[in-house]
Amino acid sequence: VYKAQTAVRLARRLEAETGRPAVPVFWLADEDHDFAEIHRAHFSDGGTVRTATYDDGLDPAADRGPVGRIVLEAEATARALSGLEAALPDGPHSDAALEAARAAYVPGRTMRDAFALLLRALVPDVVLISADDARLKRLGVPLFRQEVEEHQWTLVFLQTWSRALVEAGFHAQVDPSPVNLFVMGDGHRSPVDLEGDGFALRGRDVRWSRQDLLDRIEDAPETISPNVVLRPLFQDTLLPTAAYVAGPGEAAYFAQLGHVYDHFGVAMPIIEPRLSLTVVEPGVAKVLDRYGLGVEDLGGADPAATLHALWRRFALEASDHDLEDAFEDARRALEAVFASLTPTLEDVDGSLEQTSGAAHAKTTRALERLETVAVRLEKRNHDVVRERLARAQAALWPGAPQERVLGPLGLAARYGLEAARDLVDAVPLDASVHHVVRP
Repeated sequence: VYKAQTAVRLARRLEAETGRPAVPVFWLADEDHDFAEIHRAHFSDGGTVRTATYDDGLDPAADRGPVGRIVLEAEATARALSGLEAALPDGPHSDAALEAARAAYVPGRTMRDAFALLLRALVPDVVLISADDARLKRLGVPLFRQEVEEHQWTLVFLQTWSRALVEAGFHAQVDPSPVNLFVMGDGHRSPVDLEGDGFALRGRDVRWSRQDLLDRIEDAPETISPNVVLRPLFQDTLLPTAAYVAGPGEAAYFAQLGHVYDHFGVAMPIIEPRLSLTVVEPGVAKVLDRYGLGVEDLGGADPAATLHALWRRFALEASDHDLEDAFEDARRALEAVFASLTPTLEDVDGSLEQTSGAAHAKTTRALERLETVAVRLEKRNHDVVRERLARAQAALWPGAPQERVLGPLGLAARYGLEAARDLVDAVPLDASVHHVVRP
């Protein structure tokens, strides 16, 4: 939703600057076959991250073919919506957020259409385009044919530019493939590999000559799917793209595609990084302010280690009370008192020695009970610090940056369906910095 709303804002700016119409378009990745990436959504409420899952009984990693074509099953959908109701954080707009999901995710509807309807409810100002549209695929035939006929040049340009990036100290996001196409069939989306003078579908007993594959493209282009390299060229062949709003990973792999765009004769658009946001809700903001922390202080590669280090810093190392030393000093003082008092008492009356011993034992036990209570209360104070930090971390860094993990319906539950629009519109259109927003 941040990416879609960034496109909306960017289109407004381009139109204002140029005087020409600019349309924000959201490309639905409904041909992707990574079901495991989309079958669940995470939400943070307090110190816990809860999950809602669509479970159709198969292994999430199993290839179901294009996920957009999956038809929602009645029982799995009902369980998913019930799980969503339990997972959504409490908020004044929880009912509206849940109703938006129920209106979109209806048994018998495809996942593509359900997602599109929910996205439209959250970001209404974008045009949605389905990658898995036979009419668009027909327009992509020349691009697909060129890839089959000249795939070796695509590979050379990718490898050359990727090597140059690595040698310059950058990261090559995409591993070049010999052929940048998939073929889709019943329940599968399989990469096309080279095999001798022809081609084969990976993991399937299907082989084609070059002419066979070209004929397949001409006769059934709806079964052809571009991979991560060819997909942006397909988009920009279809559309006069002024700018492409990309997440961090996408922006990185576009750096490998400059020569590929040139080879296909397609103009490469300007790459505009999407706005990056972390939402700091009021309760979390209180914790950050109390301990003088920033959002970045709760992150890191090892969240558990980060939390433990902060807990020690605030609950132990910064403590004004060293109970162990304090009670040890008290014990030594008590022993010193009775050591000096007992001889005097014996001189007064020998029977006082027993009385003094009883008083010594009673005072020692009282000191031990006091130490036990103090340690328990100090530990409780430490636990309160740890709980506060854990709740803040779960909200800001639920295993990764908040924007990469938490589902947008969580924000909608607290702040309304227009929350994504309002949050993105509240910050400058500047992707060079990470924006921290306090609603």
